[in-house]
Amino acid sequence: MSDATNTTNAQPGGAPPSAEPPKQTLMQKATQWAGIGLAVVLLLIGAAKIYNWLVPSLPGCTDQVTTDTVRGIFKSKNVQVDTLNDMKLVSETKDERTCSAHIDTPTETGSIGYKINWQDKEARITITAVDVKPR
Repeated sequence: MSDATNTTNAQPGGAPPSAEPPKQTLMQKATQWAGIGLAVVLLLIGAAKIYNWLVPSLPGCTDQVTTDTVRGIFKSKNVQVDTLNDMKLVSETKDERTCSAHIDTPTETGSIGYKINWQDKEARITITAVDVKPR
């Protein structure tokens, strides 16, 4: 038979081993939770960007791309648009948004209607109604 010896893991300086890890300070806990919160927020933002990339949505009635496109449509018809405002959603389905807006040109003022829908995989903006009168 061999002799069995009783050994313990001693820490430097002869201190007995501790059974519990050192307690975290309030600042350490707050930093840890802030890091977890930041990671969750970044994860949600990333998931939303991936979703929008996989499942794109139509631009809104007041989005900059919509405003620029409506102005571009009138410009292509040689109509100078001085004011394009009061853009609002009239109705909406999964595949189409119908909108209205106030428009001013150098000689006329009135309202327009336009729709935003999908053509293939790109959003298309079409002027559907123009109701103007001389200034």
